Amino acid sequence: MPRINWNTLCLCLLIVGGFVAGDCLPTKAGAADNYPERPIKIIVPAAAGGITDVETRRVAVRLSSALGQPVVVDNRPGANNTIGMAMVAKAPPDGYTLGVGSTSSLAAGPALMANVPYDPIRDFQPITQTARVASVLLVNSTLNIRTISEFVAYAKANSGKLTYGSNGPGGASHVLGELFCKSTGIDVLHVPYKSQAPMLMALLGNETQMGFDYPVTAAQHVKSGKVRALMVTGSKRVPLFPDVPTAAQVGLPDLEIYATGGILAPAGTPKEIVNRLHAELVKILRTPDMIAHYEETGNEPVANAPDEFRDHIAAELKRWKQIVKRTGVSITQ
Repeated sequence: MPRINWNTLCLCLLIVGGFVAGDCLPTKAGAADNYPERPIKIIVPAAAGGITDVETRRVAVRLSSALGQPVVVDNRPGANNTIGMAMVAKAPPDGYTLGVGSTSSLAAGPALMANVPYDPIRDFQPITQTARVASVLLVNSTLNIRTISEFVAYAKANSGKLTYGSNGPGGASHVLGELFCKSTGIDVLHVPYKSQAPMLMALLGNETQMGFDYPVTAAQHVKSGKVRALMVTGSKRVPLFPDVPTAAQVGLPDLEIYATGGILAPAGTPKEIVNRLHAELVKILRTPDMIAHYEETGNEPVANAPDEFRDHIAAELKRWKQIVKRTGVSITQ
């Protein structure tokens, strides 16, 4: 009977056992290879029916077709979009819960609020920035004003007598309004409304004389002649308002500000899943019909890389902290 080399036998058993265990235990790469195996949820931290919700659903339908699984939109509005984003940050990092981050939830909100329940940089894995949109400065047509310089001169001659509306304390149109007043040296009283829609109605009815809105909702009212568009906050002119100058063109480069949106996952989501989602989303955003849609609504598609999106978030957070400090805006005003 041959002698057994026990050291060799033990080594062989360990090797075989390792292969068996390796076959039985799932790996991150293996899980990513089969992704997705069930429906995906996208948390929208805004109310149903709004621009963010509508645009997300447009992307979700196409993403569902690309991945072969339902992609469901879950609306979780509140607290300057931070409630929904907190849910994304705390979700399992498995690629089945995503979120729509925006300037409001990733930069303006954290800059304005002392106790945001997440870190915009640490707690998320960016996938891609979907689009960005400039705002348009509107004035009531009864003022018979056609340029920024005319409005500034009129406001200075009527200091403290004019008002501007916003979508609420700390909202985008509030911050833009205060920044415009600081940059031009005018005194215009802030009047907050519960959302963007009543703010626009107040401007149309001359309850307020000035306000910022998004191109897609402002266009019909500019066309009707009830309000005039004096400036857009983007770095280039908006196709919906080809004759309206940019902030830089009227001498207000500090007002070059976009509202941006993008898809994020919880921090720690496997790289393979992030890459899969990024590839599919970029394909969707670069299709001719999506590009045409964005142009028609005054948006610009972005479709950048995850690292580029992360750098953008960091830069926007820094910038909005500076804006809040300069304007003195608070969520209680």
